[in-house]
Amino acid sequence: WECLPVDVLVKARFDVSTRTLAFMSPPMPPGTALVRVALNGQQFAEQALRITYYSPPKLIEVVPDSVPIQGGRVTVSVENILASIQARIRGGAVGDSGLALNTVSVDVEGGTAEFEVPGEVQVGPASLEISVDAGQTWTEEHSLSLYLFPPLKPTLDINYAHRGGNSLKVLKEDGLFAARSLTVRVGNVTVPAKFDIARGGVTFNTPPFDPAMPRAPRPSWAAEEEEEEGGLAYVALSFSPDNKASFAVGTLCYLKEFSFDNIKPVKSGKAAAPTAITITGSGFTDTGSLVVRFQPEEGAAVFEEASFGSETSLSVTSPEGLEPGPYQLALALDGQHGVFEECGTAFTVV
Repeated sequence: WECLPVDVLVKARFDVSTRTLAFMSPPMPPGTALVRVALNGQQFAEQALRITYYSPPKLIEVVPDSVPIQGGRVTVSVENILASIQARIRGGAVGDSGLALNTVSVDVEGGTAEFEVPGEVQVGPASLEISVDAGQTWTEEHSLSLYLFPPLKPTLDINYAHRGGNSLKVLKEDGLFAARSLTVRVGNVTVPAKFDIARGGVTFNTPPFDPAMPRAPRPSWAAEEEEEEGGLAYVALSFSPDNKASFAVGTLCYLKEFSFDNIKPVKSGKAAAPTAITITGSGFTDTGSLVVRFQPEEGAAVFEEASFGSETSLSVTSPEGLEPGPYQLALALDGQHGVFEECGTAFTVV
């Protein structure tokens, strides 16, 4: 048996039991080829079948790159996409046998397709592959990573933030992972987040406080102080690994405005001995994360925890081993990676 795709002869084999003809298609440029059958290798049937030759599809991106184990949708961008596209996930948490995804929509002109990942899969990484020829060939060597995540219960490292924003916060949870679509919602504002191995969690910078933010009830850990204009403000916090699923984190407290006005004494004891320093100012809050930064004129800063006294007074002890010289002091109420307010008076180590 022989077949003729355009002007190329290829051998074919007839299966008597199924009455089907099988042949290997020869290499051809992208486009449509006509296939005619000859029983004797000379006279070919007038009726022709059409075979579409396609350029190999290439996966460009999957958004989001993580999906809940309960199921969810992803959108893939594909070079040389066809309407016949199929997708599966394989390996890792799914196993080598693979799991077919349900096709939701295909946009050939836009080069994208949306798929539904079935629910009740295992937690962990998997590879996303596509096929445009009914599953005969898959993009196994050019797959994309997709992480299947469980329900999450992240916690916040420090529950307070500077009113002006830009406080670096860390979400902690054993199940957190790296993904491109990590976001945190603070009140009604969504901010990008990233997985930080060094900090052991997902980090984000708080947005500036907006009076229009919806308030959350005062949590049990917060100071017993009534919220008033310019005072403490509580807003809800939530986390999303894929910008779709959302997990409640708890409450973030925006601090009231504070000032770092003065220190006493302004010099250390002899031989750079650690010295108890009283800090005066206004608007202080007992956050449990009070930090004073000792910044020399040259070299790295040294950080020291401070103790709360009142809304106008804090105390800190200068660190041991400071080199003689002036140090610029700054205060943060929301931890070492919070926002610092500087004091106009320098502290001198003698």
